[in-house]
Amino acid sequence: MRWIIRLFTRLFGLYPARFRARFGSEMDEVFQAGLKAARKQGVWLSFLLRESLLFPASLVSTYAWSMRAGEDRQMAASSLGGGGTAGVSMPGEKWGPSILAGIPHLLAGILIVLSEITSSGSGNQSVLQYLLPGLFFIGFLGVLSYSLVKGWKSWAGSWIIYVFLIAMVLLTQAVINVSESWTGNIDGVDTLQFLVLPLLIAYLLYRIACKNRLWGLLSAIPPILVIWSFFLEFVPSTQKVLAWSWIFLLAFIAAVLMLRAKQFWAALGLAMAVPILGGIPFAYLGVYAGGTLPFTQPGPSLLEAFKQYLPVLIMALAIVLGPQLAVKLRALGQAYENAGGKFFYRIVLAGILSGLVYALMDWVVSMSGVHFHEVIRRIFLIAAPVFFLMGFALLFYAVWKSETASRVNSDLLHLGALFLPLLFVPMVIILLLPIVTGNTFHNWLMSAAEIAWVLASGLVV
Repeated sequence: MRWIIRLFTRLFGLYPARFRARFGSEMDEVFQAGLKAARKQGVWLSFLLRESLLFPASLVSTYAWSMRAGEDRQMAASSLGGGGTAGVSMPGEKWGPSILAGIPHLLAGILIVLSEITSSGSGNQSVLQYLLPGLFFIGFLGVLSYSLVKGWKSWAGSWIIYVFLIAMVLLTQAVINVSESWTGNIDGVDTLQFLVLPLLIAYLLYRIACKNRLWGLLSAIPPILVIWSFFLEFVPSTQKVLAWSWIFLLAFIAAVLMLRAKQFWAALGLAMAVPILGGIPFAYLGVYAGGTLPFTQPGPSLLEAFKQYLPVLIMALAIVLGPQLAVKLRALGQAYENAGGKFFYRIVLAGILSGLVYALMDWVVSMSGVHFHEVIRRIFLIAAPVFFLMGFALLFYAVWKSETASRVNSDLLHLGALFLPLLFVPMVIILLLPIVTGNTFHNWLMSAAEIAWVLASGLVV
């Protein structure tokens, strides 16, 4: 039986390091005592079978606990924090973990640049084109495994979304292959992917930010890099390589400095700086060397480049700010749980989610020509403002009527400050739609409103 004990001891090594340090010896003692008792009763085989079946669920629940608990050096929370608040000092990491936070952006940038260089080749170059993503995926999965075994570290926030995107790419490709072999048509898969994937990413970013707000900022960087690819469809290869190299280098530097930062506002500013600075060459190339210049324009101009740059930038910043705003709302709702706040803030989030679904439906209709049933679209169009306004009204009432709160007036002000910034989150997708479809109507008043929203949201966050 010694080999069985050694085997299960090795399996116990898969638990997070902090969990093993705290409960490892106790787990060994309980297992050996249970196995000894089962042998005396002659049921040791059923005991081992039961333990083997329960082990995966125990492992998953333990890692969920590990993520909720965070690291010993996790940022302090306050009543409006959600795992680290603006203005609150952060411990700051050493250079080693900070560089690990930036490495996935370097890897992704190298993959895209090399793929772009080899995309026009043949023979060995074509083999290299398929080999690079394979090595990239293996590297990411290796780091994920290391992170699981060692426990979630602060730098893991940069890797989570990349791992999710890898999984989605593989899953989507499998679904496309099955759909093409069965029906010969993949239009439905493309539509479903375009509608569902942004919603999944939005939910994942929100859940990560709920665990740790710095993780939420780190996880928001990969999506805000991808969306700029819209400008590069007809841009020459050399300019593409330069643009991708620039933005992924910025992402690397920002991620490293975000972990080194001592204040949350500094980390937030670094995350916002990536699309602000990184998106400029993409918009310029799209107008001057690509296919985004409308036929109604006499020629490329810096004004036209700015008109296209600003809405995409606002959408990128919404990916950074949106989850952080939702976390602030969540913290307020949970602070008034006894008055129903925990349920009311979820009604607000349901309204935001409905608005996102409606906006994405408009995108699908405009981009692919696929039409949704009008009743379905109207349901989401009506549900979005109804849920949003009703949820906020109930939250205001819960805070105002609360007898246990010591900061009612302050929390009412915080709640009011969240109203317009959260309302604007689904609208940025709708505002971007005319640019994508070729209509560049974007007057100075709309531009001023978008900039004002970013400034207001940054202050509230």
